[in-house]
Amino acid sequence: MIKKFMQAMFLAAVVMSGLVGSASAQVNTLATKIKVDFDFNVGNRQLPAGEYRIKFLNNDNSQKLLMISSADGKTHAIINGMTAPNTTRTEPGAVTFTQYGDKYFISRINIGDPAFTQEVIKSRAERDAARIVANVSTTRVIVPGNE
Repeated sequence: MIKKFMQAMFLAAVVMSGLVGSASAQVNTLATKIKVDFDFNVGNRQLPAGEYRIKFLNNDNSQKLLMISSADGKTHAIINGMTAPNTTRTEPGAVTFTQYGDKYFISRINIGDPAFTQEVIKSRAERDAARIVANVSTTRVIVPGNE
């Protein structure tokens, strides 16, 4: 009797871990490809213009860490974001940049659910750039996604 119960529990654990693995794989497939025509900043790092892929990095459904990778695979950066309502109604796959003078920073990424977006947490470099151009208006630039 105990042996059958243990077998049933083991089978249930295997099935549940398969379901969790399946859900994790689905989160990892959420991504967008963008072509950026200008140099831009991710956190405290400047990336050159080019083609990039942005995807969720963590697979625990928290959707807070995203990785941006260049198409050639040579450049990677991690973005820390927070899920927020898509009040600006950007299209799925779109990436929004905030421009401070001649510097661009990723500010919003819309991957997955069109009702929500990932608001990128401002880095020290972005806060410094905003402070420097405090008397100048900032601009938002939206780059459509390809995926």
